[in-house]
Amino acid sequence: MKKPNLLLILALVFAVSFTACKNNKIAENPTKTLELKFELTNGNNGMAVVYNPEKKMYYAVSGGNEAYPLEVFDNKGERVAGNSANADFRGLWWNAELKRLEGNTYRRKGDPTVISLVIDDKGYFNGENIVITSENIQPNIQAVGAYDFINKHIVFYS
Repeated sequence: MKKPNLLLILALVFAVSFTACKNNKIAENPTKTLELKFELTNGNNGMAVVYNPEKKMYYAVSGGNEAYPLEVFDNKGERVAGNSANADFRGLWWNAELKRLEGNTYRRKGDPTVISLVIDDKGYFNGENIVITSENIQPNIQAVGAYDFINKHIVFYS
């Protein structure tokens, strides 16, 4: 049995990779499909936008202070509700498995790291947060978290 030609294998890998990259181009002139406008005036540090497929709603949160807003938008981008976030968020995500909105916070000593945000039957955030963990699982106080649905863990940008 002959050993495969390494050069031929590398050329094949390159050709497949080039074709895959060529077919998945980044749009040079993207068009806006949705615009979410905050009505609450506290804060201007947008941290995250999250889609809730159950209620077909978007949640957008500002970070930098507990009083900064978390606003709710329908699937057309119309604002339907808003409230103080009641936590200084860095990351936010929809946990499809548990069907809840979750996020991570700016990590000061004694603060919770990961919390769940209470939403009502309409999908609106009521201002209440439930602590999931207060353990320091973030690589630094400013780390932005996102949920990896495939591996079922939180990843952080640091």
